[in-house]
Amino acid sequence: MSEGFEGPGQPASRDRQMVASLGRGLAILSAFRTVQPVLSNSELAAATGLPRPSVSRLTHTLVKLGYLEYDSEWGQAGGYRLGPRVLAMGYAMRGGLTLRHVAMTHLDDLAQLCNGLAGLVALQGHGMLMVEVVRAGHAEIGNLEAGVHTPLESTAMGRAYLASCSQPERDRLVALLISQRGLNPDQLNEVVGRACDEYRELGACTAIDSWRDGNCGAAVPLYLKGFGSRMVLTCGATRADVSAQRLREEIVPAVRDAARKIELEYERGSRQRSR
Repeated sequence: MSEGFEGPGQPASRDRQMVASLGRGLAILSAFRTVQPVLSNSELAAATGLPRPSVSRLTHTLVKLGYLEYDSEWGQAGGYRLGPRVLAMGYAMRGGLTLRHVAMTHLDDLAQLCNGLAGLVALQGHGMLMVEVVRAGHAEIGNLEAGVHTPLESTAMGRAYLASCSQPERDRLVALLISQRGLNPDQLNEVVGRACDEYRELGACTAIDSWRDGNCGAAVPLYLKGFGSRMVLTCGATRADVSAQRLREEIVPAVRDAARKIELEYERGSRQRSR
């Protein structure tokens, strides 16, 4: 594939309406496969036929835009994996992935239980991206909706993601929060440590008044075999509807139970589709 690549069968010299840089960026994204979820710049150059300097500029740009994520632990030179914005595009294209259809009933049940909202969330950069949100009829909690970003360190969903990370990934995210958000390292490490302790104790993470006064939430990571990105199931409400005691004794078990059901139903559906 040459530097003038515009897309399959669309060389730049034949179609002046085609945008070469867009075609090259899409070629990078199209190079990833289930069996190759992480690729280095050298591997991307080999897969696309693009010059290595062009690939480096493209991957840098795609990381900045959220379409790729950099994994420094991959190989000697590190590598890239598809980011949450690619997942969000998939949702828009298909009207929701299979996961959406599996999760919707559980999201609705959780939202009704707490008279708040429930959602599916993914990591994007140094924050969490709301991918799917379901609200109870008259829920008054915040302005969260699909496409909204929330902090990692002060939300239940972000804490659940951090607590479920490998240590190298957690260290990378902590360093990113310190460098990009200017957070105090000691305070941040204390928050992350408490989240890890809570996750070991409850199998979930909570947040009360830490992101927005008067709000609380609980979240559990989803381990979806073959899905690619780690998602988080979250449930949030106002303190007027859910006390701290009810959050731990009723909402946390409900979110945890819903997460396990979603995992099992998704895996069952995956097996059926592969037959």
